[in-house]
Amino acid sequence: MNDTLPELLSGISSEARIESEQLKNEALKNQEQKLASAKMLESRLIEESKLKGKKQAQQILKAAESTRSVELRRINFKREERLYAQILKEVRQRFREHSESPAYADLLVGWISEAAIGLGSQSVVIHASPGTLSLLTSTLLKKAEQVVEDQIGKKVTLSCAPFDEPDEHSFKHSDDCGVILKDQTGRLIYDNRLEARLQRYDRQIRGMIAREFLQE
Repeated sequence: MNDTLPELLSGISSEARIESEQLKNEALKNQEQKLASAKMLESRLIEESKLKGKKQAQQILKAAESTRSVELRRINFKREERLYAQILKEVRQRFREHSESPAYADLLVGWISEAAIGLGSQSVVIHASPGTLSLLTSTLLKKAEQVVEDQIGKKVTLSCAPFDEPDEHSFKHSDDCGVILKDQTGRLIYDNRLEARLQRYDRQIRGMIAREFLQE
């Protein structure tokens, strides 16, 4: 399991593409209906122009075209949001399905070392869901400590602990993926849960979805 965005999306099932095609067909159908309505309106306005004057008819037609354009943007936005939700759902499911695999353990080493470097503290406490905590063996922690030392030339001591009390940074489910790291004081926090990473990568993910699924 790789942490790059292309790899995150590469394992997604064909359901997302099926959803994309369905949404595209819905959008095209709506667009055709709007275009037909616009043509009917244009014909009616041409007739009205003979009575009310060409200038007034053009103004009304321009307003109608603007309304149609807004409606089409709304349809496309709704299509993108539905597809975005479907893909993120599959990404989360993919991580949960692989949460006990060696690949996930290797991924945790990267996420832990990244967060430890970000905190810049000599002693760091790792919090995780019960499912992930069981994977944080002394061997895994030593690997992460070595990665930190190799990258920044400083030693760090990593330890694990469950949350004492639920807060906005706690895990909602026992199999939630990712980790949260805190310094000794508990005031400095580096949130590297899967959900936090998806939020940080939101723009890149949407860009990839647009290129991969939404291009006509």
